[in-house]
Amino acid sequence: MVKIHIILVIIFWASAFAGIRHAVLEYHPFELALFRYIVASITLLIIAIFKKIRLPATKDLFRFFATGIIGIAMYNIALNYGELTTTAGEACFIVNTAPLFTTLMGCCFLKERIRLNFVTGLIISFSGVALIAFSFSNGIAFKPGSLYILAAAMAQALYFILQKPLLNNYTPIEVTCYCLWSGTIAMVPFGVGFLEKLSSVSPGYTITVIYLGIFPAAIAYVCWASALSSMDASKAASFLYAVPVTTILIEWIWLGEIPSPVSIIGGCIAIAGVIYANIKMKSIKKGEVI
Repeated sequence: MVKIHIILVIIFWASAFAGIRHAVLEYHPFELALFRYIVASITLLIIAIFKKIRLPATKDLFRFFATGIIGIAMYNIALNYGELTTTAGEACFIVNTAPLFTTLMGCCFLKERIRLNFVTGLIISFSGVALIAFSFSNGIAFKPGSLYILAAAMAQALYFILQKPLLNNYTPIEVTCYCLWSGTIAMVPFGVGFLEKLSSVSPGYTITVIYLGIFPAAIAYVCWASALSSMDASKAASFLYAVPVTTILIEWIWLGEIPSPVSIIGGCIAIAGVIYANIKMKSIKKGEVI
């Protein structure tokens, strides 16, 4: 069952990058994030009623809310802004540097030590991100969206760290529901004019956002939390290396768009750096500091 959950996560999250790239042509990044997660919240409410989930303990409310703000609201708003100027494939390559940020945050918050070979992997990966951030088609031009995507990657990494302790006391569905609802509530104040925009947008774009809310958001997050509850966060995150390739394929079929050769090379370098860092960390003997 864990393998099925991982496969669904890969497919749905890969399609999300293409879907966002399509939807931001009509929806403002804030509007897109709010609409998508209203749909996701309603979907999860139906699941929650059916599953009869428990109410969260008072002592955990702050962690749920903080996790939702960072991993849902901040991640998605930054990602949506980033895809205004980057392709779906480029965005996915950059987001998949999140495991490196997860390790860095573990160093900062959990007092873990970082070895030289991890730093090497970090440098390799960020060199790839730098290639993606610059376009060479008409001279050298910086893509500002790359910084937003990098911020999204950091938000995702912190989401993984904050979510893990909650899974010790709550089911994956409970964690997903309360984090996602918290993130959605946090975005409501920024949704001014959302209803007016909804009535003027072409149906095709609205259908895309509804898809993004039901599948890559609600269902994929439940699947991810289920997988995370059954394995280490670092091992689960390693499966996400398959997402960029899947994203490029979906992007090509859906949007007829594909990253430039330079961006693909940069993306491969970025992922190679992440894999190198993780392989070196996995080779460490039990009990040895990272």
